[in-house]
Amino acid sequence: MTTSTTTTDAAYKKLLAGINGFSGYEQPGLREKTDISFRHFLINEIGALIKYVKIDFSVQGSTLRNKAQKLKKGILVLSESLKHPTYHGAFFFNKDGLRNNLLDQIYECEMIMYDEIETLKQELELLAVAPTVNDLENLLIHIQDFIDNFNQHVFERESLILEA
Repeated sequence: MTTSTTTTDAAYKKLLAGINGFSGYEQPGLREKTDISFRHFLINEIGALIKYVKIDFSVQGSTLRNKAQKLKKGILVLSESLKHPTYHGAFFFNKDGLRNNLLDQIYECEMIMYDEIETLKQELELLAVAPTVNDLENLLIHIQDFIDNFNQHVFERESLILEA
């Protein structure tokens, strides 16, 4: 690996160990395979998260039900964004000379997303144990913000790949 920062090295190693088929972006011939492996990992993890939003909100009222539906939609949109990235055919996948720090930025962005998936799962698990309607409503709002933030990281990653 050609990256120099300790943070990037740690991110690369964690991604390599945690994602089946992840081999890094240093070699142009492996970039597309690594990208697909990373996106499939996230898609599978996100797909598993939907089960946590299947709580019966009908007894809680329409406000919570609407927030839960918005949350489900946000998760599905996130998954679709990963399934259909805007960068298909980008120069990044075949280009030999990439600008300095591009791979560092991609690895660090991916590491954030990798860690955020686990945090999102933990947050969604709390839906089943939120003791009051107020707690449940606050948790739904917090999780929606978290999903919006995650979506921002998906966009940032796509932008980095398109910059190549």
